[in-house]
Amino acid sequence: MSSRKKFLSAVVILGLLSSVSGAVLNFANSEIVVPKSRYPELASEAAQELSWHLQLLSGSAVPVVQSGTAGRFQFVLGAAPQQPPLAKTEARYSIRDDKVYLWGFCKAGQFNGYFNAVDFFLERELGVRWIKPGPDGVNFTPMTECTLPAQQDFTWTLPFEQVSQRSGAGRFNQAASDFLPPELRRSPEVFTALNEENSRWMQRMHHGIRTKIRYGHAFRH
Repeated sequence: MSSRKKFLSAVVILGLLSSVSGAVLNFANSEIVVPKSRYPELASEAAQELSWHLQLLSGSAVPVVQSGTAGRFQFVLGAAPQQPPLAKTEARYSIRDDKVYLWGFCKAGQFNGYFNAVDFFLERELGVRWIKPGPDGVNFTPMTECTLPAQQDFTWTLPFEQVSQRSGAGRFNQAASDFLPPELRRSPEVFTALNEENSRWMQRMHHGIRTKIRYGHAFRH
């Protein structure tokens, strides 16, 4: 093969490789961009979820900002590139070189598509797993940077009308606590924290509601 043909072959191969691999995600040079949203509380919850995990993975605090900074890798939460309208309960993320867009269907008190998009990205692209509730249930590989695809789209929709279960025992009951052996008793603060961890874990397992079905006790009206 002539030198010219070898050179052209190398150019083609490099071009193909560059189309597969995107920008290097350097966690220390990244930021979470949260534009103004119709659902500020849901966007804030999802931003905290993403920020906490990125710092856990890398050891670097990733700032949450309202507008992006040139030259930084950006996680854009709640905004999207040109895409079809969302279905009810749908969550999406799109990778576009040095930007990751995360968004989804939201309904206050019922469904947070932003949160689902974040957790699917963490799970599918960064290898995070949640094997049980609480910080010690997060399984991950530490990393300071990684290479993402140049372009990738993911979408998910809740497969059932309702996916949920009780996350705990409701409100703290002092009388019930006093009935337990001392080693099993929990303070109201610990009780509340455990309930919150259980609820967060179920969110990470992609529980949600498309149609609110009031089964009542023992699945009866």
